[in-house]
Amino acid sequence: SLYAYPLVGHFGGAAGNPSELPHDYAHNLLGVLGLITLFCTALAVASWRRPARIIAMLQAADVARLVADRTRLAVLGCLAMGERSAAEVAAATGTSPREAVRILGRLVSGGLVRVNAGRYDLDEERLRGLAETLTPVEPADAALLGGLEEEDAVEAARYFRGSRLVEIPAAEGRRRAVLRTLIDEFEPGRYYDEAEVRRILRRFHPDDAALRRHLVDEGMLSREDATRTYWRGGGPPPEGSGRTGLRGGRA
Repeated sequence: SLYAYPLVGHFGGAAGNPSELPHDYAHNLLGVLGLITLFCTALAVASWRRPARIIAMLQAADVARLVADRTRLAVLGCLAMGERSAAEVAAATGTSPREAVRILGRLVSGGLVRVNAGRYDLDEERLRGLAETLTPVEPADAALLGGLEEEDAVEAARYFRGSRLVEIPAAEGRRRAVLRTLIDEFEPGRYYDEAEVRRILRRFHPDDAALRRHLVDEGMLSREDATRTYWRGGGPPPEGSGRTGLRGGRA
């Protein structure tokens, strides 16, 4: 609302007085601003690795660029009240008829506005479709990243939604940051049988086999093949076990 009132005042007739605009106009302009805020927020947190999300993200970016102008926002606020002619939009927003036609044409080509027999209206179906496509995503659990260096925490956070790992990174550096997050679930100096390791890793991602393999290959977990037991770190088995660790064995 802090941003809406200067906009309303700027386009509120010749004197620029917000009181000259109908209450519904200001209310609907606020609604348009809220919708744009939703688009920008969803764009920032959308999962960019899925093809469908890439398309949605580009659409939202187009929308954000299209409305990054005070006059176009005012026109959208006017049309949020209902369909208007170009002359009516010009009168309501304090722009010239020629400028109103130009702005409306750009909004039509951008898919935000429809035109029928010289009357303009918001394309609510397209706006609703964009809003449904861009679902806000839960951020990574901050407590999960607490033991990491800042650079690793930033990388790992991209792959967690809450405490769930949504993707095992293909890039080694990013995958290593994720693995450093997971290894903190294992206590130093104790054995874990394979079933327990699987239970721990499945809390984060269903492909526990891939995670076990990566943890072993990186030396974060050691494994004894004969007994299928694991322990944290690349050194010998926990003291007093009498077993020989086979670092780098296949999980």
